[in-house]
Amino acid sequence: MPWLRTLPNPGGNRGGNRRRAKRVAICAVAGAALVALLPASASAGWDIAVGAGPVAVAVDGDTGYAYVVSSGDNTLSTLAPLPSYPKPRYSVVNTATLATKPSDVAVSKRFDKVYVAVPGSQRIQVADLSGNLTGQINTGRKTKPTFLAVDDANGLLYVANQQEKKVAVVDMQTDTLLQRIAVAVSADGFAFHAPLGRIYVSDVASKTVRSFDPYTGVETAVVTLAAGPRALFADTQRDLVYAALPSSFAVLDASTLAVSAYLPTPSAPGGFALDYPNARLLVSYTGSSSVGLWDADTRTELARAPVGSGPRGLAVIEGDTRALVANSASNTVSLIDTLTGASSGYTATAEGPAAVWVSTSTGRIYVGHYQIDPSNPASLEAPVEVFSLASGDLVAAISGIGNVFPWGMAENPSASRLYVSRTYAGTVAVIDTTTSAVMTEIPVAGMPRALLFDPFSGKLFVTGMFTRDMAVIDTATNSVVGTVPVGSESAGMALDPSSGTLYVAVESTGEVVAVDAATGAVLGRASVGGKPLGVAYSPAAGRVYVANFETGELQVLDGASLSVMDSVAFGSPVHTVRSSGSRLAVASWEGATTFVLDEGTLSTQAEFSFDSPVDFSLREDLGYLYQTAFGASALYRVSLP
Repeated sequence: MPWLRTLPNPGGNRGGNRRRAKRVAICAVAGAALVALLPASASAGWDIAVGAGPVAVAVDGDTGYAYVVSSGDNTLSTLAPLPSYPKPRYSVVNTATLATKPSDVAVSKRFDKVYVAVPGSQRIQVADLSGNLTGQINTGRKTKPTFLAVDDANGLLYVANQQEKKVAVVDMQTDTLLQRIAVAVSADGFAFHAPLGRIYVSDVASKTVRSFDPYTGVETAVVTLAAGPRALFADTQRDLVYAALPSSFAVLDASTLAVSAYLPTPSAPGGFALDYPNARLLVSYTGSSSVGLWDADTRTELARAPVGSGPRGLAVIEGDTRALVANSASNTVSLIDTLTGASSGYTATAEGPAAVWVSTSTGRIYVGHYQIDPSNPASLEAPVEVFSLASGDLVAAISGIGNVFPWGMAENPSASRLYVSRTYAGTVAVIDTTTSAVMTEIPVAGMPRALLFDPFSGKLFVTGMFTRDMAVIDTATNSVVGTVPVGSESAGMALDPSSGTLYVAVESTGEVVAVDAATGAVLGRASVGGKPLGVAYSPAAGRVYVANFETGELQVLDGASLSVMDSVAFGSPVHTVRSSGSRLAVASWEGATTFVLDEGTLSTQAEFSFDSPVDFSLREDLGYLYQTAFGASALYRVSLP
C-alpha cells in the first residue's frame, strides 16, 4: 500500500506530558477556563504571544507552568505546557491584570504561590498556580519593591525595595513582613544563593555589587566593577555570581565577590539562567535579539539562539533542555533548546498538516492538509492555510482544496501562481498568490501526488497514484500537454537545473527514473529497491538523494550515471529529503524525527523530534527548517545549527 494512503499515528503523543499531581490540581481549579482557552490560544505565531512588554518569566518546576509579567499592559500571563511529542508546547491559559507595572516574578514550589513585584503600587501581588490573584503584601510607602528571590527551604521571600534601599523579608506561609535589611544602595539587580545563605544587590551609580547575610542583615562583601552592574544571577553549583554590565558580564566569587573574569557580549545582558545538569549558562542580549549559550565550566560561548526583540528575563524548564525567554520588544516568549540554541517556534494549523511551501516572494508559508477520508465530503474541503513567513500568524485560508499530498505544492513566483495537488479530486488547483484565490483546476489522470515547476520551460510536472504516467502541464495555458511513462505510483521529484534532467522516484518498481524535462524522454532508470519516495538533487555535488521508505535509508546516486554511491541507514522508514546545497534534511514519520546532515560527509548535525513529521522546507537562506507535524496539527520553525 503506498505510503500515506492511510496514515497511522506512530505513537500519538508518545512521551508527551508527565502530568504530576500538582498539575492535575491546577486543572481542577482552572477547570472550564482551560477548556475554553487552550484551543483558541495555541499559538499566535512562531513565539508565544503574551502581554505588552514582557520583562520577567518564572517556571514552577513541579508542573512546568510558566508565569510571565509584562510592564506594557500590567499583566501576569500563565502558560501551560500542552501535551506534544516529544516535549510539551506552551499556551497562554490565563491572564491577570495587575495594579501597576510589574518588574519581577517568582514561584514558591513549597507554598504553591506566584509572587509579582509591582513597584509603583508599593506591593507584592500574590497569585495561585493557575495565575489567579489571591492577595497582596504591602511593603510600605516609598519602598518600590522591584526584585524577588524565593528561599523555599526557610519559607522566606526576599524583596529588594529599590527606593527604600532595603531588602524586605517575608514569611511565605502567612505572607507577612518579618524584617527589613538595610543595603545602602538602590537595587538595580538582585540574586540569592541558598547554600551560602547570601543575597546580592547591584547598584549602577556606585558600580558595586554587595552581599549580605539575610538572616542577620550583616554585609559580608562588596566589590567595585568596571561599569555599573544590573542583572545578577547566583550559580549555586560553582559558587559564582554573574553581573550584567553594558557590554559584558562579570564573573564573581560568591563568597568574596572577587572578580575572576569579564566576558564580552554583543549587547547588554538582560538576564541569566542556568541549565545545571548540562552546564549551560544562558545570557539574554537585549540589543541583539539573541541568547548566548555559554559553557558554564569553561566560560566560552558555544552558540547563540535567535529569539524575539529585546530579550530580557529567561528561565530554564526543570527536567528539560529548554528555556523560556521574555522578549520585551516583541511582546512574546521564545522557547529555545539550551544545548543547541535551536528555537522551536510553532504555529497551530488545521487538522492533518501535510504539505508545506515557503515562498520568499510573497513572504508567506502555504500548508496543505491530508485528512484521509474520501467518504467524508468535509475532508475534501480542507483549506490551504496561509501563514506569515515573518510572524507565523495565520493570514488567510483558501477553502475547498481538500487532501494535499506531501510534496504536492509548487510555485511560479514570476507569475504569482501556486500549484496544489488535490489528491482525491484528481486535479491540480492554480492559486493566485496575490489574492489567495483559486483561479482554475487542471484535471490529471489518477490521484496527483508531488508537483515540480521547471522555471526554464514553464512546465509543471505531476506524479501520481493509480497511473503509470507522469503528467506534464503547460502553465501558460493550464492544460496537460503530455505524459511520461515513468511507472505506477510515482512519488517525489528533483530537478538538475543545469542539465534539465528530472529525477523521479517510482515507488512500485523501486526505481529512480531520469527524464529530460524539455522533451519528456526517459534518459535512464536506476534500481534502488524498496520504496523510494522523496528525492533531492545537489547541483554542487551532482548527486541525487533518495529517501527510501522501505529500507529506511538515504541513498546517494551519481546524477550522471545513476549509480548508487553511498547510503545512510536511519533505523526507521524515511520519506522526505531536501537539499540546501550544503546540508540535507531527512524526515522519518515512524521515527518521529527529522535529521539534518552535512551534505559532504553525510554526518548528522542535528536531530529534531516532531509528532509525525511529514513534509518540510529546508531554508538555509532563512536559517530555518519549516516542518509540518501531522500528529500535533502544527507547523514548526526550527533554527538550523
